[in-house]
Amino acid sequence: MKRFLILLLLISSLGLLSAQNITDLAVLSDRSASQGDLDDWTVGPALDDSVFLHPDRIRYDSRCLQIEGHDVFLLSGTFHYFRTPEPLWRDRLEKIRAAGFNCMETYVPWNWHEREMPLSPDDFSKVDLSELDRFLTLAEEVGLYAIVRPGPYICAEWSGGGFPQWIMRKRPERTLHEVWLQSMDPTFLAWNAHWYDAVCRVVAPHQLTRKAVGGKGVVLVQVENEFNRIKWFPRKEKRAYLEHMAQRLRQGGIDVPLISCWTDEARNATGGPLNGVVDMVNSYPRWQIRKGFGRLINQQLKSQPGKPLISGELQGGWSSDLSTPLSWDMDGQSPAQTQNITLYALQRGFCALNFYMLVGGTNFDDWAARNQTATYDFAAAIGEDGTLNERYFRLQALAEFIREHGTRIARSRIEPVAYTSTDSLVELLVRRHPDGTRYLFVRTEEHTRAHKGQLRIKSEELGIENEEWTIDFDLEPFGSRVAVLPPVGRVSAASPLVGSVSGASPLVGRVSAASPLVGSVSGGFPTGPLAWFPRDVEHMGGPAAKHVVARLTPHPVKPTSHPKPHFTPLEPGQTVDDLGHYSRHPLLYKVRAKTKAGGLLTVARVGKNRMNRTEADPVFAFADDQLLPACAETDSTISFLVPRGTRSLLFLYDSRGLHHHTNLSVERNWRIGPESVTLDGKPVALAFADLEREQTTKTSASPYCSLFTSDFSMGNVLDRERVGRAFYLRLRHTSDGFVYLNGHCLGRCYEAGPQTEYYLPECWLHTDGKNRITVSLMPSADGAEVSEMSLVAVP
Repeated sequence: MKRFLILLLLISSLGLLSAQNITDLAVLSDRSASQGDLDDWTVGPALDDSVFLHPDRIRYDSRCLQIEGHDVFLLSGTFHYFRTPEPLWRDRLEKIRAAGFNCMETYVPWNWHEREMPLSPDDFSKVDLSELDRFLTLAEEVGLYAIVRPGPYICAEWSGGGFPQWIMRKRPERTLHEVWLQSMDPTFLAWNAHWYDAVCRVVAPHQLTRKAVGGKGVVLVQVENEFNRIKWFPRKEKRAYLEHMAQRLRQGGIDVPLISCWTDEARNATGGPLNGVVDMVNSYPRWQIRKGFGRLINQQLKSQPGKPLISGELQGGWSSDLSTPLSWDMDGQSPAQTQNITLYALQRGFCALNFYMLVGGTNFDDWAARNQTATYDFAAAIGEDGTLNERYFRLQALAEFIREHGTRIARSRIEPVAYTSTDSLVELLVRRHPDGTRYLFVRTEEHTRAHKGQLRIKSEELGIENEEWTIDFDLEPFGSRVAVLPPVGRVSAASPLVGSVSGASPLVGRVSAASPLVGSVSGGFPTGPLAWFPRDVEHMGGPAAKHVVARLTPHPVKPTSHPKPHFTPLEPGQTVDDLGHYSRHPLLYKVRAKTKAGGLLTVARVGKNRMNRTEADPVFAFADDQLLPACAETDSTISFLVPRGTRSLLFLYDSRGLHHHTNLSVERNWRIGPESVTLDGKPVALAFADLEREQTTKTSASPYCSLFTSDFSMGNVLDRERVGRAFYLRLRHTSDGFVYLNGHCLGRCYEAGPQTEYYLPECWLHTDGKNRITVSLMPSADGAEVSEMSLVAVP
């Protein structure tokens, strides 16, 4: 345990720890977890149809999901509607469908849908879930099933893990535990019920069970999220909390199967509202698929026998933050890794896979969790801008194979086969269907070179005497393939086992010609080359390099005769949250005290490492509009020496947001702005102004925050760049701030990077007329400047 804690701290300090890989970190350090491939035909309590409210419409057994009486392999991908402007939803959903997927999955962020504080848990006047309603309707029209994960905790590298900024104002003075969120505290449960009731009113009518036979709709709904990360509540209490939440979903009309995600307490309930819940596996193992993902599967088979294997989040990329490279520049998440982990899931017997993320997005405005970049491209198969890459076309080829064989593989079982390999880093696993069809999975986890050689199997291993069978393999680095061997004596050159890509897909042209079919049979074995799946695709890697289509000139807005900010007074102990201000854009505070004698101004803030090892909230002080240098900093305060004769004392506070891993440190630092402010140790009264928002709205500058603008026309650009499929703003600057396009906030920008290009959604660009870029930057000792501003395009 000591070594595990050291490992967590080390990785956290490197900025690599996030909710999606906590599961992998835990299992990598668990020496009791088997590294082999356990047989997934485990013995467990048989499920009867009483577990399901509508077994004729949707149910599952230990091997597969059944929809309307037929086995269905659920191939799904995550698409966050709240990270993509609504006019672009259809484009992304149709690309999911064209990839051969039959389902999409989404979180539902509470803070996105209820931005203002209601009066009581019975007050639904502030909640607006109409976007979710339209999104689910559109998914049905496109022909996709849906998985809905309403939290209330969603993680997702989203501010506060999805909890509203106002929720802490509802926390009573005395609580059941020191940590309040996700607890059995009665007040929190009441607000949880409020959120679930609101969600159920929208989701229930979209369920498959409410649709005509043959239609599409919501097929699974998740209870809570990643509950194993919470170690501060007793297990018995956690189980009671989950039962309460599941019961609330049922009372709200949710009658499709319930799922959970990395939540041990939801496993193996023999009665009550958790009976029948399947706890899903999440994994982001990078190059360590067997050690990470494989061990998680083994743990699930041991602790949840008799339930089907479902992946709630299978690595489809990774998010970027201020301590990491951008997603496509990270190690361990190549398109080949996606193919490898997908085939590994199949060889382990999964019946449903959800790739997180399948569609990249953007953390617009101030919605990003603390320390996250504005881009949430995730190196996803469908990029933040809607363009496609090699990961997409590999998944499309895999989807073709899964459509033909997915449920058959899930209903097969591992067949122990002794073999030798000319390459010790290449392994074989065989699954056998009840009809005798065998699936031969060949893979390597070595990612620096190609692997070419032979596997030799004694024929008696497959029930035939006096023969040895040789399989030739040719794998790319970190390669993985599967071959289909029909029952002995049933192979023909016209084998129907090679699937076909739907002719309706406009993207098939990016997939190469099919591999050779299975050859003739001699002595019960094919003598020609095997057909390896998935089919090869063009190795195009990540997104195409962008090219400059226009160099823009940033014009600084001079702070001459700037209008005075509108200040709102705060009572002692008050923060802006108490007045209903929930934006985390920089705020200007005025010290309402006598300052002519000068003194030491000390601002209590969220300091470095105070909230989950993240950077401090920046604070900039001004004496008579002159920037003051900081003279002292601690982990919770920053101080400035105020000169004698100062008439006006102000400071700019940039609240960097809430971390997505809620815990005690996050709850303690939940509110916006300074915790306290003193002058020579004495508390002072404050007033605040939403300066940055006022400036960008009115395009007026001040000494406290620099503003740069640039206008351009898309007409000339589109005439020259007809092949441009998506446009970005390339930006290099000093200091940190926010970027805007035509009044839409594209997100935060940081001098240190790693992001320098910001997606310009086509629905926000004016094809006719003027477009305006606005960059708002915090103060800097050397002055805030924009050194590059260019319009770049994806060819």
